[in-house]
Amino acid sequence: MDLSEVRVILLEAGKSVMPAYPEGLRKATFDLLRSKHVEIMLNAKLTDYNGERVMLSDDKPIDAHTLIWTAGVRASELADHLGVQQAVSSRIMTEATLQLPDHPEVFIIGDAAHFTDGHGQPLPMLATVAQQEGQAVAKNVRKVLRGKKPEPFQYRDPGLLATIGRNAAVARIWGLSFSGFIAWVIWVVLHIYRIIGFRNRLVVLINWAWDYFFYDNQVRLITRE
Repeated sequence: MDLSEVRVILLEAGKSVMPAYPEGLRKATFDLLRSKHVEIMLNAKLTDYNGERVMLSDDKPIDAHTLIWTAGVRASELADHLGVQQAVSSRIMTEATLQLPDHPEVFIIGDAAHFTDGHGQPLPMLATVAQQEGQAVAKNVRKVLRGKKPEPFQYRDPGLLATIGRNAAVARIWGLSFSGFIAWVIWVVLHIYRIIGFRNRLVVLINWAWDYFFYDNQVRLITRE
């Protein structure tokens, strides 16, 4: 896509992009997007879209024929029908052991669980959180079956990774923050490393290398010449 022919605007309802990330990575993400000619509008809440124009809460109109909506992450609608206490994003309040209050026979994990860390902040809706919660609940179920008390869940932060585009990413690993090309390389290496099986890793590596050097992306946009 020739960016000289399009205008890309990112509307963020909050006061910063990537709010779940540390301040340094939020600023790095902002700068990386700006370097890719993406216009960023913070504290911009969309109120209406008629197919041709976006309206913001401050009544500011933006002409746009293409709208890509990526907001609204929330727990499964199943959580709304359980009759239990919910928090932000319809997530279910849990005990320290990820058990449902007043129903110790029920465990909640993943995006449906509202579990706060030591600073009172809910854990982010990430795969790493769900994986660790699943492992912890499996151990606690075995403990309960043996007549033992379940243990409180403790999240071990493995780091944060996010790609911002070609040769651009942000990362925080082992307490160190990276951005730009170095972070992008870390993202590629770790994703290939976590793929199960050498053969799968090799196939993914070859496909990614082909796409990188020949700009042959599998995701395509149909545009009118």
